[in-house]
Amino acid sequence: MAVVTDAVAVAIQIGATNAIKKHKRKTTMVQITPCIRCGKNRIISKTWTEKIGESKVVRTDTVCPDPECQKIVEEQLQVRNDRMRQVQEQSLKRRANFRRKKVDIVLK
Repeated sequence: MAVVTDAVAVAIQIGATNAIKKHKRKTTMVQITPCIRCGKNRIISKTWTEKIGESKVVRTDTVCPDPECQKIVEEQLQVRNDRMRQVQEQSLKRRANFRRKKVDIVLK
């Protein structure tokens, strides 16, 4: 039968307290953000963990509590992402053409 001293009991209690504090820190890292369209507080829809290199990253998706509003927001974000993709593609084409012209000028 093991004898639990006061020091061991305190160490166990401190360890439990630290675990609770760490857990609280993890849950408070998620910020409550308002919906960009209607202003309601967004709710957590999905949480997952990814390993990037040696780091463990917790990702969280949030959505508007109003499904109609969320659909509109997703459409707006899709339009914005499509536009950004077009701009990036055009930029890469301009850079490639500029490099070709520069090389052609050097070769003449």
